[in-house]
Amino acid sequence: MELHHNRDETAAITFDPTRTATLSSFQTMIARSRTESDYGPFLTGLRYCIFPGHAARISAVRDACIIEGSSILKKRRGSSRADIVAAVKKSSAHISGFERLVVDALRVLDRQHPDWFETSSSILAGRGVAL
Repeated sequence: MELHHNRDETAAITFDPTRTATLSSFQTMIARSRTESDYGPFLTGLRYCIFPGHAARISAVRDACIIEGSSILKKRRGSSRADIVAAVKKSSAHISGFERLVVDALRVLDRQHPDWFETSSSILAGRGVAL
């Protein structure tokens, strides 16, 4: 999946590089999330997805879930927050400042939602995702 922004500032998403679907359906949700205090919250956890080196590999984090390899099915539970940082270091050395961004995001999550990691890890364990 790739997210692109073109010069017209419209976003597009694709799972297949030969076709593109616009994301205009998100515009209403984004506007409501910024203007209606009881709408949301959205994206309150840690999320990132990069393709280090080439598109045949993926490195992603969704809260305590770490995805690395050739398929999104290759996932594991992070054993700690440090495990998430290690995954970032391993896959994002070519992206200046990315590791720092994730470390800062982890600090904010820990301050705003102190049990986020344990909650996510528990949910993943219940779904059979191994460490």
